[in-house]
Amino acid sequence: MRKKRESDQTHFFETFLETTTDRIKDRIEDREDDLKDYLDEDSLFLIRSFVIKDAYHAAEQFIQYLKEKYKRELNYSKENIFPLKWMTKDKEIATFINNHSVFLPIINYIHNRNRRASTPDFADMVEQADKLTGGRRYFDKYIYSDFYTDKAFYDKMTQKIKVSKNLIQTYLAAFAKLGIYKIRYDSGNRGRLYADGYFTEYDNKRTKHSFIKDGNYIKQQLRILPEHIKTYARQDKES
Repeated sequence: MRKKRESDQTHFFETFLETTTDRIKDRIEDREDDLKDYLDEDSLFLIRSFVIKDAYHAAEQFIQYLKEKYKRELNYSKENIFPLKWMTKDKEIATFINNHSVFLPIINYIHNRNRRASTPDFADMVEQADKLTGGRRYFDKYIYSDFYTDKAFYDKMTQKIKVSKNLIQTYLAAFAKLGIYKIRYDSGNRGRLYADGYFTEYDNKRTKHSFIKDGNYIKQQLRILPEHIKTYARQDKES
């Protein structure tokens, strides 16, 4: 039912935009047709230029309106799934997100980095994790979604999201402390193996499930996350 409603809404907006665009084009063409019998080509060109510039200016104003009114919608991508609706409905979590601009880039990058991993990349992830953990599974059944925080990981992530290594480490430490992510193996200065979720498979289709999901426990942890971030950031400065 929900998918049907979303499909209907998408169809409505697509139809609205097509209709609006067609009206603008029809207005230009109809205006030109009305005047063809009375004006020469040079005069028609001047009028056509005026109408097109007027339409172009109106389009620019509409685009600016969309940028200001629907900034989040314009920046949305299927690759970037956070924030989820339940996050924005919770006043404390929504405030945290607004005040901590690096939170969403960090969790989106980590969630998406192996979300659609190729079979070889996925196999490499599992092989590396199994060597470190002895093949442990989530609930003894599901493959963890793992990432190992070595130099290569941080080099790639800092370049992609433009967030410093120290700040990423601060968030990861806070996530682990609160159980938002799990530390599966600790190699000290060489890096840690974290899990941010797990995978299920059905009909040869692999689906990733994040540990950051709607539930009382995760909501409570996200509400107190700001204090833990401050604590780890302070510890980093003092070390």
